[in-house]
Amino acid sequence: MIGVVLVLLVLGSEGSSFNLNEDPVKLFEQFKQEYKKEYVNLVEELRRKAVFIKNVKMMREHNAKESSYTMGINKFADMEGNELLATSSKIQNNRRMGARRIQEKIKTEKVNLTKQTLKQAVPANYTLCTSEAEYNYCGTNNIDQNVCGGCYAV
Repeated sequence: MIGVVLVLLVLGSEGSSFNLNEDPVKLFEQFKQEYKKEYVNLVEELRRKAVFIKNVKMMREHNAKESSYTMGINKFADMEGNELLATSSKIQNNRRMGARRIQEKIKTEKVNLTKQTLKQAVPANYTLCTSEAEYNYCGTNNIDQNVCGGCYAV
């Protein structure tokens, strides 16, 4: 479950503009404004704030360690693990449906995914990263992929 939490927090981080060194209460107010969060009542808001503060603490601890990725605040930052799992289930369902559509398209249209067709699909201002590429150079900041099910950073 922690893996799902980490994946969703990292994948949705969008290169966020939040400074994790700021006061968590101030960050929560900024978070609510940025993601237009509204809660049904004060009790729910206080619960979400507590979860948010706990998640910010986890992000700070992670980012203080040497790691290949950093964590940041995103639209999932006020959610607990079980809620993220529910979101993850939606992603899994979307992924399965998308995979079926792609498989069907390949069967019916006999799509040939070669390097040349991939190059045609990539916009001219991008480059295809090869196996020899420096992936720190080729990669970009994470973006919000909603529930597309891609599970990768662009």
